[in-house]
Amino acid sequence: MTTELSIQSSLVKEAFALGGYALKMSNRFLVGVPDLLVHLPASPTVIVEIKLAVAPTRLTTPISVDLTVQQRYTLQKMQKAGVKSGWCLFVANKSGRNPDYHSVFVSTDLTRTHVLISELNFTRKRGDQWPIQRICQNLTS
Repeated sequence: MTTELSIQSSLVKEAFALGGYALKMSNRFLVGVPDLLVHLPASPTVIVEIKLAVAPTRLTTPISVDLTVQQRYTLQKMQKAGVKSGWCLFVANKSGRNPDYHSVFVSTDLTRTHVLISELNFTRKRGDQWPIQRICQNLTS
């Protein structure tokens, strides 16, 4: 089954495969810690919170971002300190073990609470590389 954790693990592996470094961050004593620290060759280091949703049946139905108050606060503090950081929403075309594709939305806007299908940045088909480079580019541009 596709989970946020499985996506995070795949992104970390892809970063290493590209000659970079990635770390799944967690702290059982502190809430709101973003998911990943990523550094790719010739790119700034980024911090990213990963979210997963299933595409709605109606294209006009908004998809909830589901960042917690603590996650927004932590990312906001990082951004104010000059850290390249944001969030990435993977939207699976169906629930279950193997979605055919994930559409992806990447943003540094911490005020966003919903995204529409028409706003998604790009798509990753099953079997394609995980888009860690595109995520990092979107967070640093």
